[in-house]
Amino acid sequence: IRDRGKAWELVRANPAQGVRLPRKKARKPPIVLAKQDIRRVIEGLREPTKSIVTLMVVGSLRVGEIAALRWERIHPDRIEIVERFYEGEFDDTKTDAGRRSIPLDSHGILRGVLDAAWQRSKHRNPGDLVFTNAKGGPVNRRNLLRRQLKPTIKQLGLPASTDFRSFRTMHSSLMSSIGVRPEVTRDNMGHANIDVTQNVYNRTWWEERVEAVSMAAATVWREFLAQPVPTTRM
Repeated sequence: IRDRGKAWELVRANPAQGVRLPRKKARKPPIVLAKQDIRRVIEGLREPTKSIVTLMVVGSLRVGEIAALRWERIHPDRIEIVERFYEGEFDDTKTDAGRRSIPLDSHGILRGVLDAAWQRSKHRNPGDLVFTNAKGGPVNRRNLLRRQLKPTIKQLGLPASTDFRSFRTMHSSLMSSIGVRPEVTRDNMGHANIDVTQNVYNRTWWEERVEAVSMAAATVWREFLAQPVPTTRM
């Protein structure tokens, strides 16, 4: 269009000529805390951020999915993810693959988080949110980041750029470190694909996904578990 304007003598020169675009900002490198530091963060946090981070590390939920989680989506063996709270509105999951089931670990870590949230909550109808503000509405993740997570990170002397998304990265890293198949991690995290071959042809068994989430919990809470943790790789 700008070249046409010059050809038709509507402008004397290309107005875009010589314009320099700002440099594209580099994305910050992902943060993966040491396993003992993950525990230190979780133990140092106040509620509800303590529970939210635990759900992210073990269950791989996105913070927006946790903010939109309702009691009717909690089942004896799984959490159903069907919506998210994003930029002040309830919306569908980020992708079609994000609509998924998250298995509860066999060690009771996730169940303990949800049971404790139930005991604290004043809003227990099936359609009520699991984590709420004082009025029963969704929690504000930016407030939780600023008031709870960031101060705890600073107090522990950990990387200042650690945020909620970092704990999804840590979940994926835990999966990889214990030898979980990429397809299992993909399905638990709600990613659309890993690559054509693995996404189109490979699927996972539910029992395998349960074991994967259980092993992630065990790597952080090992000494508190009553049952011995398997040491064999999947």
